[in-house]
Amino acid sequence: MSWFDRVKSKATASGFATTLAPEANDGIEVPDGTEGNETDGTANEGDGGCLVPLRIAAADLWRAFRRNSIAADDEFNGAYLEVRGRVDTVERDYKGRIVVSLMVGELFGRVKCRFPEERRGDVLPLVKDGKVSIRGTCAAADHDYVLLDDCTVGQHAPPPVEATARAAS
Repeated sequence: MSWFDRVKSKATASGFATTLAPEANDGIEVPDGTEGNETDGTANEGDGGCLVPLRIAAADLWRAFRRNSIAADDEFNGAYLEVRGRVDTVERDYKGRIVVSLMVGELFGRVKCRFPEERRGDVLPLVKDGKVSIRGTCAAADHDYVLLDDCTVGQHAPPPVEATARAAS
């Protein structure tokens, strides 16, 4: 049973709504045709042959790595994700790369989403505390952040070429 299945079954059994459920998406619209992909731990091809990301709230992704980083790394590393959350910062890192950090409900934790320069326009409308849905490939985790790479903003963003190739194999 995957981490998502365990969390979803516990939340359902206890009567609590979970951010993994489509109806509890923190007010962020999710594209049609993605129901059922929240709990399988992999990206799937949708009806149109497009890669459908694994949907998860930023706080849930962070908590998975805080609970057991080895298991979470096995579950998420290299996975194509759609992470929902609230913007903390929009800035450049020490190498000049565009990074959007999402809040996770802890002082030092963040989900950092790195954008290629050609998607600079995606981050221009983002503001602190604004709700956002970001798609990217889970690349790494450290003691105070989880990193998504090759990110795009919004539900209709194309999947990265590497993720499409991985799903086809």
